Amino acid sequence: MSHVKGASIVFIRGAMSKLDESTQNIFLTQLSEADKHNFRSILPVSWIDIDDAYAIYIKAVKYLFPDAQNGLFALGASVVKDNFKGMYQFVVKFISPVFLVNKVGKIWNLYHRKGVPQVEQVGDKHLVFHVADYPELEKILDLSSGYIYGLLEMTGVKNITVTLANNSNKNHWMWDIEWD
Repeated sequence: MSHVKGASIVFIRGAMSKLDESTQNIFLTQLSEADKHNFRSILPVSWIDIDDAYAIYIKAVKYLFPDAQNGLFALGASVVKDNFKGMYQFVVKFISPVFLVNKVGKIWNLYHRKGVPQVEQVGDKHLVFHVADYPELEKILDLSSGYIYGLLEMTGVKNITVTLANNSNKNHWMWDIEWD
């Protein structure tokens, strides 16, 4: 069993509260009773089973990002920007993308109870982010890709590509990350 922090659900709860009441009610009717409880009560520091979190994510993105090509990716990019708002957002603009992605590898365990992250620098503007020993991450790979993209976008770099480099080895995920 794998767990993630509730920060993304707290973001969803806040974003949903800005939608009209009818849309909020439709969303809530699609959640199981357990998911409704999690949605209403989870804290950013709470742990939630990845399957339970995914059930909320996948339903919420239809309403929060209706025009997005990939709602989970859009959610990840939005969550990271929300998590780094205020003074952090200002500071991130002065940090190199390489430094920042290396820090993501170091703070991984604050948000995930499984997985061994590693960052490999391939070139000046090219990294590979690895996560080993976390097959359940498959459910939220797009969310993770969006998180990486959003983080790099905050540094001000352009032409960012975040591509899942392999999807056949569920015990070793890799993202190829490049920018200008």
